[in-house]
Amino acid sequence: MNISRYSEMKDSGVEWIGMIPKDWNVRKLKWMCSKITDGSHFSPETVDEGFAYITATDVAGVGLNYQTAKKISPESFEDLQEIGCRPFAGDVLLVKDGATTGRVGLMIDNEPCVILSSVAILRPIASVISRYLMYMAMSDVLQFQIHKTMAGSAMPRTTLSKLVDYEVVYCSPSEQIAIVDYLDKKCAAIDKIIGQAKATIEEYKAWKASVIFESVTKGLDPNAEMKDSGVDWIGKIPKHWQKIKFKYLLKIKSGDAIRNETLTDNGLCPVYGGGELIGYTDNYNVEDNTILIGRVGARCGCITKIPEKAWATDNALIVKTKSNLDYVFYLLTAANLNKLNTSNAQPLITSTKICNHFTAFTSDNQEQSAIVDYLDKRCATIDTIIAEKQTLIDELETYKKSLIFETVTGKRRVC
Repeated sequence: MNISRYSEMKDSGVEWIGMIPKDWNVRKLKWMCSKITDGSHFSPETVDEGFAYITATDVAGVGLNYQTAKKISPESFEDLQEIGCRPFAGDVLLVKDGATTGRVGLMIDNEPCVILSSVAILRPIASVISRYLMYMAMSDVLQFQIHKTMAGSAMPRTTLSKLVDYEVVYCSPSEQIAIVDYLDKKCAAIDKIIGQAKATIEEYKAWKASVIFESVTKGLDPNAEMKDSGVDWIGKIPKHWQKIKFKYLLKIKSGDAIRNETLTDNGLCPVYGGGELIGYTDNYNVEDNTILIGRVGARCGCITKIPEKAWATDNALIVKTKSNLDYVFYLLTAANLNKLNTSNAQPLITSTKICNHFTAFTSDNQEQSAIVDYLDKRCATIDTIIAEKQTLIDELETYKKSLIFETVTGKRRVC
Protein backbone atom coordinates (compact mmCIF):
# COMPACT_ATOMS: atom_id res chain seq x y z
CA MET A 1 0.00 0.00 0.00
CA ASN A 2 1.39 3.38 -0.96
CA ILE A 3 1.35 5.94 1.84
CA SER A 4 1.28 9.64 0.96
CA ARG A 5 4.02 11.51 2.80
CA TYR A 6 4.91 15.15 3.36
CA SER A 7 7.60 16.30 0.94
CA GLU A 8 9.76 17.94 3.59
CA MET A 9 10.41 16.30 6.95
CA LYS A 10 12.65 17.23 9.86
CA ASP A 11 13.99 15.57 12.95
CA SER A 12 11.62 16.26 15.83
CA GLY A 13 14.51 16.08 18.26
CA VAL A 14 12.58 13.51 20.28
CA GLU A 15 13.71 9.92 19.87
CA TRP A 16 10.30 8.21 20.18
CA ILE A 17 8.60 10.73 17.88
CA GLY A 18 11.16 10.68 15.10
CA MET A 19 10.65 12.66 11.90
CA ILE A 20 7.78 15.15 11.55
CA PRO A 21 6.72 17.50 8.73
CA LYS A 22 8.90 20.60 8.40
CA ASP A 23 6.22 23.07 9.55
CA TRP A 24 5.03 20.97 12.50
CA ASN A 25 6.39 21.43 16.02
CA VAL A 26 6.95 19.53 19.23
CA ARG A 27 5.38 21.16 22.28
CA LYS A 28 4.97 20.27 25.91
CA LEU A 29 1.47 19.11 26.74
CA LYS A 30 0.93 22.11 29.04
CA TRP A 31 1.17 24.46 26.03
CA MET A 32 -1.57 22.49 24.23
CA CYS A 33 -4.00 22.74 27.13
CA SER A 34 -5.67 25.59 28.98
CA LYS A 35 -6.17 23.30 31.96
CA ILE A 36 -4.56 20.11 33.23
CA THR A 37 -5.89 18.89 36.54
CA ASP A 38 -7.04 15.77 38.32
CA GLY A 39 -10.12 14.98 40.32
CA SER A 40 -11.05 14.51 43.93
CA HIS A 41 -8.47 12.97 46.26
CA PHE A 42 -11.15 11.63 48.57
CA SER A 43 -14.01 9.28 47.82
CA PRO A 44 -17.40 10.81 48.60
CA GLU A 45 -20.24 8.67 49.86
CA THR A 46 -22.14 7.05 47.01
CA VAL A 47 -25.92 7.04 46.66
CA ASP A 48 -28.47 5.15 44.55
CA GLU A 49 -29.57 8.22 42.58
CA GLY A 50 -27.52 11.33 41.87
CA PHE A 51 -24.69 12.66 39.71
CA ALA A 52 -22.10 10.43 38.03
CA TYR A 53 -18.77 10.03 39.79
CA ILE A 54 -16.24 9.06 37.10
CA THR A 55 -13.46 6.63 37.99
CA ALA A 56 -10.83 4.92 35.82
CA THR A 57 -13.20 2.10 34.84
CA ASP A 58 -15.71 4.60 33.39
CA VAL A 59 -13.20 6.14 30.95
CA ALA A 60 -13.91 4.42 27.65
CA GLY A 61 -12.87 6.20 24.47
CA VAL A 62 -15.40 8.57 22.94
CA GLY A 63 -18.05 9.14 25.58
CA LEU A 64 -18.11 7.83 29.15
CA ASN A 65 -19.84 4.89 30.81
CA TYR A 66 -22.36 6.89 32.79
CA GLN A 67 -24.49 3.77 33.26
CA THR A 68 -21.80 1.95 35.23
CA ALA A 69 -20.54 5.01 37.10
CA LYS A 70 -21.19 5.37 40.82
CA LYS A 71 -23.51 8.17 41.93
CA ILE A 72 -23.02 10.94 44.48
CA SER A 73 -25.44 13.37 46.08
CA PRO A 74 -26.15 16.86 44.65
CA GLU A 75 -24.35 18.35 47.67
CA SER A 76 -21.18 16.34 47.03
CA PHE A 77 -21.39 17.16 43.34
CA GLU A 78 -21.52 20.91 44.03
CA ASP A 79 -18.56 20.70 46.42
CA LEU A 80 -16.43 18.81 43.89
CA GLN A 81 -17.51 21.02 40.99
CA GLU A 82 -16.32 24.08 42.89
CA ILE A 83 -12.78 22.70 43.22
CA GLY A 84 -12.54 21.96 39.47
CA CYS A 85 -13.33 18.24 39.37
CA ARG A 86 -16.04 18.58 36.71
CA PRO A 87 -15.15 17.88 33.05
CA PHE A 88 -17.04 19.52 30.18
CA ALA A 89 -17.68 18.69 26.53
CA GLY A 90 -14.39 18.65 24.64
CA ASP A 91 -12.26 17.70 27.63
CA VAL A 92 -9.94 14.74 27.17
CA LEU A 93 -9.77 12.41 30.17
CA LEU A 94 -6.64 10.40 30.92
CA VAL A 95 -6.32 7.67 33.56
CA LYS A 96 -3.13 8.47 35.46
CA ASP A 97 -3.26 5.96 38.30
CA GLY A 98 -3.89 2.23 38.60
CA ALA A 99 -3.98 -0.83 36.36
CA THR A 100 -5.48 1.09 33.39
CA THR A 101 -3.04 4.02 33.51
CA GLY A 102 -2.93 5.58 30.04
CA ARG A 103 -6.55 4.85 29.10
CA VAL A 104 -8.07 7.82 27.27
CA GLY A 105 -11.62 9.15 27.06
CA LEU A 106 -13.39 12.16 25.54
CA MET A 107 -16.28 14.14 26.99
CA ILE A 108 -18.82 14.62 24.18
CA ASP A 109 -21.52 16.37 26.23
CA ASN A 110 -21.97 18.44 29.36
CA GLU A 111 -23.53 15.67 31.42
CA PRO A 112 -23.02 16.77 35.05
CA CYS A 113 -20.31 14.55 36.52
CA VAL A 114 -17.09 14.76 38.52
CA ILE A 115 -13.90 12.73 38.41
CA LEU A 116 -11.72 10.86 40.88
CA SER A 117 -8.04 11.72 41.42
CA SER A 118 -6.99 8.75 39.28
CA VAL A 119 -8.31 10.61 36.22
CA ALA A 120 -6.83 13.79 34.73
CA ILE A 121 -8.69 16.45 32.74
CA LEU A 122 -6.89 17.78 29.66
CA ARG A 123 -8.73 20.86 28.33
CA PRO A 124 -7.32 21.88 24.92
CA ILE A 125 -6.59 25.48 23.97
CA ALA A 126 -8.61 27.12 21.17
CA SER A 127 -6.18 26.12 18.42
CA VAL A 128 -6.21 22.44 19.40
CA ILE A 129 -9.17 20.27 18.41
CA SER A 130 -10.39 17.98 21.17
CA ARG A 131 -10.43 14.82 19.07
CA TYR A 132 -6.90 15.57 17.82
CA LEU A 133 -5.71 15.82 21.41
CA MET A 134 -7.56 12.57 22.16
CA TYR A 135 -5.76 10.74 19.35
CA MET A 136 -2.45 12.29 20.42
CA ALA A 137 -3.03 11.01 23.97
CA MET A 138 -3.95 7.56 22.65
CA SER A 139 -0.84 7.39 20.46
CA ASP A 140 2.61 6.16 21.40
CA VAL A 141 3.71 9.79 21.44
CA LEU A 142 2.13 10.18 24.87
CA GLN A 143 1.74 6.54 25.91
CA PHE A 144 5.49 5.91 25.57
CA GLN A 145 6.21 8.72 28.02
CA ILE A 146 3.60 7.47 30.48
CA HIS A 147 5.05 3.97 30.55
CA LYS A 148 8.62 5.26 30.57
CA THR A 149 8.07 7.46 33.62
CA MET A 150 6.17 4.82 35.60
CA ALA A 151 8.77 2.09 34.94
CA GLY A 152 9.79 0.20 38.05
CA SER A 153 6.71 1.21 40.02
CA ALA A 154 4.70 -1.54 41.72
CA MET A 155 1.50 0.43 41.12
CA PRO A 156 1.29 1.93 37.61
CA ARG A 157 0.83 5.69 37.80
CA THR A 158 1.92 9.01 36.47
CA THR A 159 1.58 12.43 38.08
CA LEU A 160 0.41 15.87 37.01
CA SER A 161 3.94 17.23 37.46
CA LYS A 162 5.19 14.68 34.90
CA LEU A 163 2.14 14.90 32.66
CA VAL A 164 2.38 18.63 31.98
CA ASP A 165 5.91 18.23 30.58
CA TYR A 166 5.17 15.30 28.26
CA GLU A 167 6.02 16.20 24.67
CA VAL A 168 3.41 16.08 21.90
CA VAL A 169 3.16 17.14 18.27
CA TYR A 170 1.37 20.29 17.09
CA CYS A 171 0.13 21.10 13.59
CA SER A 172 -2.28 23.69 12.16
CA PRO A 173 -6.01 23.46 12.97
CA SER A 174 -6.82 22.66 9.30
CA GLU A 175 -4.40 19.73 9.39
CA GLN A 176 -5.83 18.62 12.73
CA ILE A 177 -9.32 18.53 11.18
CA ALA A 178 -8.07 16.40 8.29
CA ILE A 179 -6.30 14.03 10.70
CA VAL A 180 -9.39 13.69 12.90
CA ASP A 181 -11.68 13.02 9.91
CA TYR A 182 -9.29 10.38 8.59
CA LEU A 183 -8.75 8.64 11.92
CA ASP A 184 -12.44 8.73 12.81
CA LYS A 185 -13.31 6.81 9.64
CA LYS A 186 -10.38 4.41 9.77
CA CYS A 187 -10.70 3.66 13.49
CA ALA A 188 -14.47 3.21 13.23
CA ALA A 189 -13.97 0.58 10.51
CA ILE A 190 -11.30 -1.21 12.58
CA ASP A 191 -13.38 -1.02 15.75
CA LYS A 192 -16.36 -2.53 13.93
CA ILE A 193 -14.33 -5.60 12.94
CA ILE A 194 -12.87 -5.84 16.44
CA GLY A 195 -16.35 -5.63 17.93
CA GLN A 196 -17.60 -8.40 15.67
CA ALA A 197 -14.62 -10.59 16.59
CA LYS A 198 -15.18 -9.98 20.30
CA ALA A 199 -18.86 -10.86 19.94
CA THR A 200 -17.90 -14.07 18.15
CA ILE A 201 -15.49 -14.95 20.96
CA GLU A 202 -18.28 -14.51 23.51
CA GLU A 203 -20.51 -16.79 21.43
CA TYR A 204 -17.81 -19.48 21.35
CA LYS A 205 -17.23 -19.10 25.09
CA ALA A 206 -20.95 -19.56 25.68
CA TRP A 207 -20.94 -22.62 23.41
CA LYS A 208 -17.97 -24.07 25.28
CA ALA A 209 -19.71 -23.52 28.62
CA SER A 210 -22.82 -25.24 27.23
CA VAL A 211 -20.81 -28.23 25.97
CA ILE A 212 -19.17 -28.64 29.39
CA PHE A 213 -22.45 -28.28 31.26
CA GLU A 214 -24.32 -30.79 29.09
CA SER A 215 -21.50 -33.33 29.34
CA VAL A 216 -21.09 -33.25 33.13
CA THR A 217 -24.82 -33.14 33.91
CA LYS A 218 -26.36 -35.28 31.13
CA GLY A 219 -23.47 -37.58 30.22
CA LEU A 220 -22.44 -38.66 26.73
CA ASP A 221 -25.15 -41.26 26.06
CA PRO A 222 -28.14 -39.51 24.42
CA ASN A 223 -30.28 -42.63 25.08
CA ALA A 224 -29.53 -42.86 28.81
CA GLU A 225 -32.55 -43.10 31.10
CA MET A 226 -32.85 -39.84 33.07
CA LYS A 227 -34.15 -38.79 36.47
CA ASP A 228 -34.77 -35.47 38.20
CA SER A 229 -31.68 -34.43 40.19
CA GLY A 230 -33.72 -32.33 42.59
CA VAL A 231 -31.41 -29.35 41.92
CA ASP A 232 -32.87 -26.61 39.72
CA TRP A 233 -29.67 -25.54 37.96
CA ILE A 234 -28.68 -29.14 37.21
CA GLY A 235 -32.03 -30.45 36.03
CA LYS A 236 -32.23 -34.07 34.89
CA ILE A 237 -29.27 -36.43 35.19
CA PRO A 238 -28.68 -40.06 34.07
CA LYS A 239 -30.52 -42.51 36.30
CA HIS A 240 -27.32 -44.13 37.61
CA TRP A 241 -25.77 -40.74 38.55
CA GLN A 242 -26.27 -38.87 41.81
CA LYS A 243 -26.25 -35.33 43.10
CA ILE A 244 -23.44 -34.71 45.55
CA LYS A 245 -22.02 -31.77 47.48
CA PHE A 246 -18.52 -30.69 46.53
CA LYS A 247 -17.33 -31.23 50.10
CA TYR A 248 -17.35 -34.96 49.44
CA LEU A 249 -15.01 -34.49 46.46
CA LEU A 250 -12.73 -31.63 47.50
CA LYS A 251 -10.52 -30.19 50.17
CA ILE A 252 -10.15 -26.42 49.91
CA LYS A 253 -7.78 -23.99 51.58
CA SER A 254 -6.83 -20.38 50.91
CA GLY A 255 -3.65 -19.36 49.12
CA ASP A 256 -0.95 -17.28 50.81
CA ALA A 257 -0.12 -13.60 50.56
CA ILE A 258 2.99 -12.59 48.67
CA ARG A 259 4.68 -9.18 48.61
CA ASN A 260 4.71 -7.37 45.26
CA GLU A 261 8.42 -6.64 45.57
CA THR A 262 9.19 -10.37 45.57
CA LEU A 263 7.56 -10.86 42.16
CA THR A 264 9.83 -11.06 39.11
CA ASP A 265 9.40 -11.45 35.36
CA ASN A 266 11.15 -14.80 35.54
CA GLY A 267 11.64 -17.34 38.27
CA LEU A 268 11.29 -21.01 39.10
CA CYS A 269 7.56 -20.91 39.85
CA PRO A 270 4.62 -18.94 38.41
CA VAL A 271 2.48 -16.87 40.79
CA TYR A 272 -1.29 -16.89 40.37
CA GLY A 273 -3.74 -14.37 41.79
CA GLY A 274 -7.40 -15.17 41.34
CA GLY A 275 -6.44 -17.54 38.56
CA GLU A 276 -4.40 -15.20 36.38
CA LEU A 277 -0.61 -15.29 36.11
CA ILE A 278 0.79 -12.19 37.86
CA GLY A 279 4.52 -12.94 37.94
CA TYR A 280 7.15 -15.42 39.11
CA THR A 281 8.96 -16.33 42.32
CA ASP A 282 11.41 -19.00 43.47
CA ASN A 283 9.03 -20.50 46.06
CA TYR A 284 5.83 -22.51 45.74
CA ASN A 285 2.86 -23.44 47.92
CA VAL A 286 1.04 -25.84 45.54
CA GLU A 287 2.34 -29.02 44.00
CA ASP A 288 1.83 -30.24 40.42
CA ASN A 289 -1.73 -30.74 39.18
CA THR A 290 -3.76 -28.40 41.33
CA ILE A 291 -6.99 -26.52 40.76
CA LEU A 292 -7.37 -22.88 41.81
CA ILE A 293 -10.63 -21.02 42.30
CA GLY A 294 -10.64 -17.22 42.19
CA ARG A 295 -11.81 -16.13 45.64
CA VAL A 296 -12.21 -12.38 45.34
CA GLY A 297 -12.42 -9.60 42.77
CA ALA A 298 -12.99 -9.67 39.04
CA ARG A 299 -11.96 -13.33 38.73
CA CYS A 300 -14.19 -14.52 41.56
CA GLY A 301 -15.27 -18.08 40.74
CA CYS A 302 -12.74 -18.48 37.92
CA ILE A 303 -11.43 -22.07 37.67
CA THR A 304 -7.77 -22.61 36.70
CA LYS A 305 -5.89 -25.89 36.40
CA ILE A 306 -2.21 -25.60 37.35
CA PRO A 307 0.03 -28.35 35.90
CA GLU A 308 3.21 -27.32 37.74
CA LYS A 309 4.55 -26.20 41.09
CA ALA A 310 3.30 -22.66 41.68
CA TRP A 311 2.47 -20.00 44.24
CA ALA A 312 -1.24 -19.29 44.80
CA THR A 313 -1.92 -15.93 46.46
CA ASP A 314 -4.61 -15.29 49.03
CA ASN A 315 -6.89 -14.15 46.17
CA ALA A 316 -7.26 -17.83 45.27
CA LEU A 317 -8.60 -20.99 46.87
CA ILE A 318 -6.47 -24.12 46.47
CA VAL A 319 -8.40 -27.30 45.60
CA LYS A 320 -7.20 -30.83 46.21
CA THR A 321 -9.11 -33.98 45.27
CA LYS A 322 -8.63 -37.74 45.28
CA SER A 323 -11.00 -38.05 42.32
CA ASN A 324 -10.09 -37.59 38.65
CA LEU A 325 -8.60 -34.06 38.69
CA ASP A 326 -9.64 -33.26 35.12
CA TYR A 327 -13.18 -34.47 35.73
CA VAL A 328 -13.44 -32.34 38.89
CA PHE A 329 -12.08 -29.37 36.94
CA TYR A 330 -14.97 -29.67 34.48
CA LEU A 331 -17.48 -30.15 37.33
CA LEU A 332 -16.29 -26.92 38.96
CA THR A 333 -16.30 -25.08 35.63
CA ALA A 334 -19.91 -26.11 34.97
CA ALA A 335 -20.99 -25.08 38.48
CA ASN A 336 -20.68 -21.34 37.65
CA LEU A 337 -19.36 -20.59 41.13
CA ASN A 338 -19.46 -16.82 40.61
CA LYS A 339 -23.18 -16.97 41.44
CA LEU A 340 -22.16 -17.90 45.00
CA ASN A 341 -20.77 -14.37 45.42
CA THR A 342 -21.68 -13.22 48.93
CA SER A 343 -20.92 -9.51 48.53
CA ASN A 344 -22.73 -6.66 46.79
CA ALA A 345 -19.51 -4.64 46.58
CA GLN A 346 -16.25 -6.57 46.07
CA PRO A 347 -17.11 -10.03 44.62
CA LEU A 348 -16.25 -12.76 47.14
CA ILE A 349 -16.87 -16.48 47.56
CA THR A 350 -15.98 -18.76 50.45
CA SER A 351 -14.83 -22.37 50.65
CA THR A 352 -17.90 -23.15 52.79
CA LYS A 353 -20.23 -21.96 50.04
CA ILE A 354 -18.40 -24.04 47.45
CA CYS A 355 -18.28 -27.16 49.61
CA ASN A 356 -22.04 -27.03 50.20
CA HIS A 357 -22.80 -26.51 46.50
CA PHE A 358 -24.32 -29.47 44.64
CA THR A 359 -22.97 -31.04 41.47
CA ALA A 360 -24.02 -33.97 39.31
CA PHE A 361 -21.64 -36.91 39.68
CA THR A 362 -20.91 -40.33 38.22
CA SER A 363 -18.75 -42.65 40.29
CA ASP A 364 -17.92 -44.75 37.21
CA ASN A 365 -14.21 -44.09 36.57
CA GLN A 366 -14.45 -45.15 32.93
CA GLU A 367 -17.37 -42.77 32.37
CA GLN A 368 -15.45 -39.95 34.04
CA SER A 369 -12.46 -40.60 31.76
CA ALA A 370 -14.68 -40.73 28.68
CA ILE A 371 -16.24 -37.37 29.59
CA VAL A 372 -12.79 -35.84 30.15
CA ASP A 373 -11.46 -37.16 26.81
CA TYR A 374 -14.54 -35.85 24.99
CA LEU A 375 -14.37 -32.42 26.61
CA ASP A 376 -10.61 -32.10 26.14
CA LYS A 377 -11.06 -32.55 22.39
CA ARG A 378 -14.16 -30.38 22.03
CA CYS A 379 -12.77 -27.59 24.20
CA ALA A 380 -9.42 -27.67 22.39
CA THR A 381 -11.22 -27.15 19.07
CA ILE A 382 -13.24 -24.24 20.46
CA ASP A 383 -10.18 -22.73 22.17
CA THR A 384 -8.31 -22.81 18.85
CA ILE A 385 -11.07 -20.82 17.18
CA ILE A 386 -11.16 -18.35 20.07
CA ALA A 387 -7.36 -17.97 19.89
CA GLU A 388 -7.57 -17.25 16.15
CA LYS A 389 -10.18 -14.56 16.76
CA GLN A 390 -8.08 -13.09 19.57
CA THR A 391 -5.04 -13.02 17.27
CA LEU A 392 -7.10 -11.08 14.73
CA ILE A 393 -8.13 -8.61 17.45
CA ASP A 394 -4.52 -8.20 18.62
CA GLU A 395 -3.32 -7.60 15.05
CA LEU A 396 -6.05 -5.02 14.43
CA GLU A 397 -5.30 -3.26 17.72
CA THR A 398 -1.62 -3.12 16.77
CA TYR A 399 -2.46 -1.79 13.30
CA LYS A 400 -4.80 0.83 14.77
CA LYS A 401 -2.13 1.91 17.23
CA SER A 402 0.44 2.22 14.43
CA LEU A 403 -2.04 4.08 12.22
CA ILE A 404 -2.76 6.67 14.90
CA PHE A 405 0.94 7.20 15.65
CA GLU A 406 1.93 7.59 11.99
CA THR A 407 -0.93 10.02 11.37
CA VAL A 408 -0.50 12.32 14.38
CA THR A 409 3.26 12.55 13.76
CA GLY A 410 2.87 13.29 10.04
CA LYS A 411 4.49 10.11 8.79
CA ARG A 412 1.23 9.34 7.01
CA ARG A 413 -0.21 12.32 5.12
CA VAL A 414 -3.98 12.58 5.00
CA CYS A 415 -4.48 16.07 3.54
